[in-house]
Amino acid sequence: ENIFMKTQQVVNESLADSLDLNAIRFVVGLGGLSECGKSSIGLYLDDKRGINRIKIKHLMEKLELRYGADQFPFEEGIYGIGKEVMTALFSERLSEYFSERGISTAAIESLHNFEFTRNLKLFMGEKLRVVYVDTPREIRILRNSKNFNGDLRESEREVNRKDKIKLSRGAAKIKGIADLVIDNSKSFEKTIDKLEDFLGIWKYQKHTIILS
Repeated sequence: ENIFMKTQQVVNESLADSLDLNAIRFVVGLGGLSECGKSSIGLYLDDKRGINRIKIKHLMEKLELRYGADQFPFEEGIYGIGKEVMTALFSERLSEYFSERGISTAAIESLHNFEFTRNLKLFMGEKLRVVYVDTPREIRILRNSKNFNGDLRESEREVNRKDKIKLSRGAAKIKGIADLVIDNSKSFEKTIDKLEDFLGIWKYQKHTIILS
């Protein structure tokens, strides 16, 4: 076991040193529990600020195709190769994605795996800002009820089901390592104001995005 851990450490350090993240200028990582408002924020940044919205799941599926995760003897698929290695591979694929599309900024969602998020912060350093969207359970259930014709009981079941999965992955713990925790219990406008103030995006600029 000690030999394995030492070998993994050497591999991790080698991967970190060899990563080329020059194409990435700035990444906003969105985390939070089910129906907290992550997607709404991601769509806003994409539509109004030109910050490309990228689904983490999509990039992970691309990695599984590239490395043949179905061949790995792990129940968790490609995540089974180790959180550090997985983080390095994801960072590499993210940088490739930026280069392919000629972009320099993006919002990635959703961060719901604590260990992956913690390692991603270590790998990407100042290029990544993690934003945790904090919304009370009651409000999340109420907002989600529109998908069930206003049925609060059905909405609660769905929120509970999704939360159970995310909580098992440490999603709530991400709040403790986030660069910004946004209270999304009030108006969406107030949420966006807090986000823009934090990111240093100049307000009311229609075409130019200036990031500090």
